[in-house]
Amino acid sequence: MRAAVLALFLASAAAAATPPTAWVAADPVFPPLIAELERSMSGLALEDVRPYYLAYKIVDQRRVIVEASLGALKTSYEDRRRLAGADLRVGSAAFDNTDFIGADGGGHAPFTIQVPYEDGPLSLRHALWWLSDAAFKSAHQRWSQKDAFRRAKNRPELLPDLTPAPVAVVDALGTSAALARSRAEADVRRASAVFAKYPALHGGRAAVYAWEDTVRFADSEGRRQRRDAARFQVVLVAWTQAPDGTALSQERKLYARGAADLPSSEFLSAQARELAGELAALSAAPAMERPYIGPVLFEGQAAGEFFNQLLAHGLEAPRELWLEDESQRHTYAPGPLTGRLELRVASPLLSAYDDPTQAAFAGTALNGYAPLDDEGVPARRVDLVEKGILKDLPLGRTPARERSGSNGHSRASLEHLPTPRTACLFIEAAGGLSGPALRAELNRRAAELGLPFGVVVRRLAADISVSPGSLLAAPLYAVKLYPDGREEPLRGAVFDEVGTRALRDVVAAGSERRAYNFEQGGPYGSDDDNVPASVVHPDALVSELVLVPLEREPDRLPYLPSPLAARK
Repeated sequence: MRAAVLALFLASAAAAATPPTAWVAADPVFPPLIAELERSMSGLALEDVRPYYLAYKIVDQRRVIVEASLGALKTSYEDRRRLAGADLRVGSAAFDNTDFIGADGGGHAPFTIQVPYEDGPLSLRHALWWLSDAAFKSAHQRWSQKDAFRRAKNRPELLPDLTPAPVAVVDALGTSAALARSRAEADVRRASAVFAKYPALHGGRAAVYAWEDTVRFADSEGRRQRRDAARFQVVLVAWTQAPDGTALSQERKLYARGAADLPSSEFLSAQARELAGELAALSAAPAMERPYIGPVLFEGQAAGEFFNQLLAHGLEAPRELWLEDESQRHTYAPGPLTGRLELRVASPLLSAYDDPTQAAFAGTALNGYAPLDDEGVPARRVDLVEKGILKDLPLGRTPARERSGSNGHSRASLEHLPTPRTACLFIEAAGGLSGPALRAELNRRAAELGLPFGVVVRRLAADISVSPGSLLAAPLYAVKLYPDGREEPLRGAVFDEVGTRALRDVVAAGSERRAYNFEQGGPYGSDDDNVPASVVHPDALVSELVLVPLEREPDRLPYLPSPLAARK
């Protein structure tokens, strides 16, 4: 953990009365926060129902948003805000208001509000009073619904809803420099201007987004934590249409944990040129006409997304929820690999572990670095897969049937209840091949099947865009690789119902690994529960996948050519 950490006190969860350290008492937020937490725990009651657990999270945020299109600024602003969330539970750790989805589709989630960002004990306590009252009313209602469901179904609760965990008191507040908005404006102007030089494009933009967060966490068991959680994202995106009207786009997303770590303006411009060139080539390529059934090589970003979408998402949210409406079982199902401990879930070539305490790999800062999870539990390495066999799971304080006891992997955005998921997933492959050897193996296997080419996928769409019936998103950029090394862009191809079997069908992998940083979509198909994540991975060759032509009505082409076309 960073040198800025001043204190780390670990004790059993029973030691609820952890004495505040000097930094807690001197902090402008903690004293009123703790006072209202203690008042809510002792005073909130309805009949014989009281809170047994309450956690507050306060996020102080400076937000910067800068966007430019074709060299001109579209948006540039910054603001400050303070957000508060409350996770309040009633009943007992053995049976509380969580892990249950009512017939209305609602379940337990933290209550969140925006509070005054200026320090002031009275204004903060007033906001937390209102927040706690609303959270208590909702928790009582959910607990009553869950208890009625248990009685009606005559179901004993076999698993507790909250298990003990170490109590950590941590100050990890750093002194990182703030992003200068003028620098972001200059970078996006220059990068977006690159797209104006490509007449085949219909448009392009560049953006910088910064969330310079300070997170404070306190709960009724004695956790007191203060840490930096800054996130920076650069987005490059361009779009056009193929001659048949098919809409096409390409994007790059780059991440950093500090303003000083953002890529240089020269690097962004080079990325924009590469993106524009790929998109222009893709638009000129013929659309896929026949299905392809054969080996597929995932390179670069696509390999990272392959392991994220199939392995990481396959292991998330291992707890099976109680559902009042069984028709929601598919929506709220645990990750499809979570029930396969000691079974083969991947190729024997592959092993995997998750370690949120790793800050970097081969000089690249890891986006998923999180030494404390969002339940305030110190994270630790978990060995997940050994030679293809599933050995363990990411866990939080809510136990699963297969495992119990947090390993510090519960993560969520402020508006969602923390759920076990990966943070920094490391994939290791035995007998790795060089890049040329891996592509030669692709062509060898394609030739054995009588195919004139193999398929290389270099970019996959994000996990939140996975279509029903498949666990793998569509390729954003793929090429046909011929035996002589020639490449042709493959346009309009989508995967046909890929499942976790593809992990077992990995027949070769690269000898080199790289870090892929991204925002990981939430479990249960949530598109607003993104958290920073990383996968350190090799390239991967899958023995057989099915790609089919995209079935979508093309859009009309513009009646007049773009002004960019006149610059030829």
